[in-house]
Amino acid sequence: MSHISISPRRAETRQRLLDGAVGVFADRGVLAASVEEICDRAGFTRGAFYSNYGSKNELVLALLEQDRERQRAMVAGWRSPDWWAGR
Repeated sequence: MSHISISPRRAETRQRLLDGAVGVFADRGVLAASVEEICDRAGFTRGAFYSNYGSKNELVLALLEQDRERQRAMVAGWRSPDWWAGR
């Protein structure tokens, strides 16, 4: 998947929306959570949400992608001789 360069401010907004969503999803579940609740938790308007994500489903996919990248980085670390040296 290609990554489009975005401004640091937009990246921060997107991350705050993702973080807010995680909290709302933990409290209410993904299906019960609303875009408004995510926005309230993150401190943004619905306009900010929709200028970054087309839907709640798109945001969920972004969360899954972020988690996949974290897992990929963790596994890459396991391949490092430095990681194994401390075991």
